[in-house]
Amino acid sequence: FFAPHNIQKHTFSENDDISEFEIFLTMASVGKDPRETNLNSSDNELFEKFCMMLGYLCHSYKNPALNPCIILSDEGANDVNRNGGRGKGVFADALKHVQPSMSKGGNEFNSNYIHIYAELTEDKRIYIIDDVPAVFKFDDIYTNITGSISPQRKGKQAEEIPFSKTPKFLITTNWSVRYDESEASTNRRFYEYKFTDYFNIENKPRQTFGHNLFSDWDEKEWNLFYNFVYRCVALFLTQGLHRISYDKSQDNFKAIFNNDSVLEEFERIFNYISSNENKFSVSDFLKHYYAYENPLKNDE
Repeated sequence: FFAPHNIQKHTFSENDDISEFEIFLTMASVGKDPRETNLNSSDNELFEKFCMMLGYLCHSYKNPALNPCIILSDEGANDVNRNGGRGKGVFADALKHVQPSMSKGGNEFNSNYIHIYAELTEDKRIYIIDDVPAVFKFDDIYTNITGSISPQRKGKQAEEIPFSKTPKFLITTNWSVRYDESEASTNRRFYEYKFTDYFNIENKPRQTFGHNLFSDWDEKEWNLFYNFVYRCVALFLTQGLHRISYDKSQDNFKAIFNNDSVLEEFERIFNYISSNENKFSVSDFLKHYYAYENPLKNDE
C-alpha cells in the first residue's frame, strides 16, 4: 500500500549514541567538531534551529500559514568564486533517505516552462532545486510554495495537486541571497540557512569520516541516523520552525554588485553625477549609463 522507498530497507531501534550525520550537521551549521570541541550556548541554539529545519523537511505536516521554502546557502559567499563543497548536497541526500523526493538542477528549472512540473506526482514530499544561479528568481515559485500545483503532462490535461499533497521546497545555492525587509510576503515564504566553510573543496565529508556517508554505512549507523531524524521531527512538531537572523547587508551588496565591472561602472556614474549635481534621480543615472559613447550601455 506504500510506494517503495529507501527507508523500508532498514530496521532500527531506539539508540542514544550520536550519529555521523548529526556530527556532520554540527560541523556544517556551527563550524565545530562536537567530538573535540564543546559547543557554547550560541552554537547549541544555532544547531537546534538547523535540527528544526531538518525535522520540518522530514515530516509531511504542512501549515498553510507557515510553509516556507528552505534555502541552503554558503556563509561568506562572495559572488565571485563559486566555492561550494559545504555539504549542502549531502544534506539533500539525507532527505532522500527519509522522504520521497525529486531534484531539478537550478539551471534547468524554468518556471515559465509549461511542463516544468510534468514529472511531479502526489507521492513526492520534497522538491529540491539544486545549485541555482545568482539570477534565480525566487519570486517565481511563490504560489507553488503556499498553494496547489498543476503539473502539465505532455500531451495530457493538467492535473491539480492540492496543497495538502504538494511537496515542500528546498533550494541550494552558492551565491548570495538578497533580502528586502519591505518584502514581507517574500520573507514569509523563504527561510535561509547558511552552511559554514568547515567542509570545502579540500576538506570533504569523506576525508573527515574516512568513508562515504550513507553508501558506506552499516546497520548501526543507519539506526543512529534515523534516531537523529526522529528527534529532529519531534523538535519541529513541539517547537516549530525558527528563522535564523543574518546580517544581510553584505549579501545584498554582493548580490547587486556581483562582479567588479558592475561595481566600477556604478561608482563611475555615481561619482560623476554627485560631483556635478546637487541632486539626481534614477532617470539621470540611466541617462549617463545609456549614453551613446558608453561602451557598457548594452551590458545588462
